[in-house]
Amino acid sequence: MRWQREIGAYWPLLAISVVLACGCRDSASSKPSTKPVQSTAAKTGTMPSDEECRQFAAKIKEAIRTGDNAALDRLIDLDAILESATGGIPGVESARRQFIREARDMARLGFSYGSMLVGALEKGGSYDLLKIVTVDGQKRVRFRILLPEGGVNYHDWTVVKEPNGNVRAIDLFSHNVGESSAKSIRRGFLIVAAEASKSVLARLTQEEHDYVKHSQDILAMGLAIRDGQYQQVLAIYSRLPALLQKDKTVLLFRMNAASQLGDEQQHFNAIVDLKRFHPNDPCMAMVSLDFYILRKEYDKALACVDQLDKAVGGDPYLNIMRAYIHSAKGDAKNAKRLAEEAVKEGPTLIDGHWMLVNLSLAEKDFDELTRLLIDYEQRFQADLTDVLKTPEYADYVKSAQYQQWLRRHEPKK
Repeated sequence: MRWQREIGAYWPLLAISVVLACGCRDSASSKPSTKPVQSTAAKTGTMPSDEECRQFAAKIKEAIRTGDNAALDRLIDLDAILESATGGIPGVESARRQFIREARDMARLGFSYGSMLVGALEKGGSYDLLKIVTVDGQKRVRFRILLPEGGVNYHDWTVVKEPNGNVRAIDLFSHNVGESSAKSIRRGFLIVAAEASKSVLARLTQEEHDYVKHSQDILAMGLAIRDGQYQQVLAIYSRLPALLQKDKTVLLFRMNAASQLGDEQQHFNAIVDLKRFHPNDPCMAMVSLDFYILRKEYDKALACVDQLDKAVGGDPYLNIMRAYIHSAKGDAKNAKRLAEEAVKEGPTLIDGHWMLVNLSLAEKDFDELTRLLIDYEQRFQADLTDVLKTPEYADYVKSAQYQQWLRRHEPKK
């Protein structure tokens, strides 16, 4: 099982920040701060109530359910994100305007939050409100995202209530990348600003020079991930300069591609490099989780889950992760206890119910397995007939309990 699958809904804007890091010219006198500035929307907007945040969350969820990426994009103030990411740098106004113009164009071409989130979840998965929190005086609407191919992440949408009464997002913090969209975009824009001035360009590190020189390659990695060309991502990575191969964004692209390909050695090596070059990054709890599971260091993996649990303020889904780890280490008793706690607190968590099915199957507790299969089918409107034809269920199919399950599927006369 892979928990670290998704780079985050904002990775297209990382690609935007890279592709725009070339060609702009203006004047500047020094290297600016890497900290985003407060946008006009943040200054003029007010803090919404919890109820207004819940209404915002409901609109996000409905847009994803219906596949309406345009409706989702209308709930996100892209201009506010770009303004925050690029503001506060004197002498580069024309470069800033061009950057923002081209970022808007990229969003219209499909590099938008709406199109990427809808695309990620069009084959299943879920995007559910977890809680509403206040961080640094701003409301955040926190979602848990479960991807159809496996994997969990958390998105914090920073929201404001506009003068017209609308509640919209002005930034996104993705927990498995460990930073906000505005901060990520700003790193790309700083290179644009540096290129706009010889005095700032002279202050670039060698890694930043390489970033500028190979910006098209890094963009190609982002496009290849979007298009499912994961082998191409790894091929591009292998051609990059050694210093640039240590960059966090580049390593996350590499790790994601290796995971999607099922290349465990490449995936493991990417995690090792992330831990080596970015040991204190906020994303490391999620990255390290896979690292320790691959190494069968289960107690350390459980400590990562505890760290993540603290970071998100609690989530019953994390007990499913703990149950999986306990099961992997051969502790079926605690695995079952944790899975039961998860579904008690979160009855709609399908992975928790299926974990209990697998545990009962492994223990050959066919009475309990039959009960769980019937409950699963009723709860999730599923038909498990084909699942029970797989080799894993061969012993169960020979049992009397299977006949009990089978009678429930006989056509009613």
